Amino acid sequence: MSGKETDFNIAVIARPLNSKAGTGNRVWAFRKSMTGQLDYAGVADSSLSFEGWQILEGSPFYSPSYYTYLCPGLACGFETVLSPECVLDNAGMFSYLTHIGPLLVAVDEGDGLLAAEIFSRRQEIFMRYPSLTLFLIKKVAAAGLFAWLYGRFEENTEFPAFYKSGAMFDLSCSDTACVFFEAARKDLSPEPQKESVEEMFIRYFKSQKEVTLTLGLVGQKYRDWNDGLDYLDSVIQMQVGNDFLTSGTRVKEAKQEFFGSLSAVAQAEPSNKYDPNAIEVFVDDIEAKLVGNSGKVKAGYLRATGAAIIRTARPSRFNYNARLVRIGNKQEGRCGIVIKITV
Repeated sequence: MSGKETDFNIAVIARPLNSKAGTGNRVWAFRKSMTGQLDYAGVADSSLSFEGWQILEGSPFYSPSYYTYLCPGLACGFETVLSPECVLDNAGMFSYLTHIGPLLVAVDEGDGLLAAEIFSRRQEIFMRYPSLTLFLIKKVAAAGLFAWLYGRFEENTEFPAFYKSGAMFDLSCSDTACVFFEAARKDLSPEPQKESVEEMFIRYFKSQKEVTLTLGLVGQKYRDWNDGLDYLDSVIQMQVGNDFLTSGTRVKEAKQEFFGSLSAVAQAEPSNKYDPNAIEVFVDDIEAKLVGNSGKVKAGYLRATGAAIIRTARPSRFNYNARLVRIGNKQEGRCGIVIKITV
């Protein structure tokens, strides 16, 4: 296929690393014009052959090796392909197109928290084309902003002042919260002179039938569930033995399948004497499941401010559909549990 047979001359491809991901290749098309402008041309047919196109290795923000568990839809390798007629003579455009793949996958998976994390790490690159980036993240911008503010252990202390000021967004701005706020502005319809950031989200959630959020948990290291990770590692070490190549691959696949089979529940805890708005999260007990038993144990909580917003917006709801999307490893934070919930 040559570039003349398509209406685009650049494609970013996400190739699943797990055959059980069920997604197949995902392809996003871009067009570099004769004048050097970069435009988004939409999602392309995943069955297209790019024979004869130049293949560039994409830069992965994340890798399955960063995690004890990463849901299959996020475990991808990335490539950027150029038609024979396309020449990337702009260093900024080259960087943008070889780094955008992970952000596109995070948006496609509806993972607002990961999208915000990726943007934060590569903000200088992504804001070389600010209007394009704002368009690409719009789908998860509101959920991503909520997760960035209330779904991590760290707290963003600068955004509330920017929000309250009612200042116009400057395309030179690269602050993660401000960028996601701008991309979500139409959906959130902010009224900073009348309501706080928390009140804006309460109103937004009330206006939506449901919202899907990816949120990290706090307090995991104080929970028994975390001990199951160490127990699973000890079982794996005994199974691998000396046959590293064969057993290692088999164990890795089994481990991912095991974590993928764990169920999770997020539910309100109005009886909590310290925080009546608390939302606790339970996950299948690892040790119990390994020996064929069932049952869940507490794995952590949503951060207090985020939980209060959800409970205020949905006062009659006590249970939220939840599932694990990733678990950090020892290097990235062993207790880094991230769940996807629908509120």
